[in-house]
Amino acid sequence: MTARTLESLLSSGECWCGGSQWQGKPVIRVSVCSWITTADDVSRSVAAFVAARDQARASLA
Repeated sequence: MTARTLESLLSSGECWCGGSQWQGKPVIRVSVCSWITTADDVSRSVAAFVAARDQARASLA
């Protein structure tokens, strides 16, 4: 699910995140710390994450 969510998120082009492993499990690495990041940027990124998660869930159903 994590890998599919990351793939969908990156395919959207809305934001970039990296994949990694934490305690042997796949994770998505996120960084939102920038002086130029706006509240709208964060809102769009969150919406992209939700859409990517929903797409990943649907692909597993």
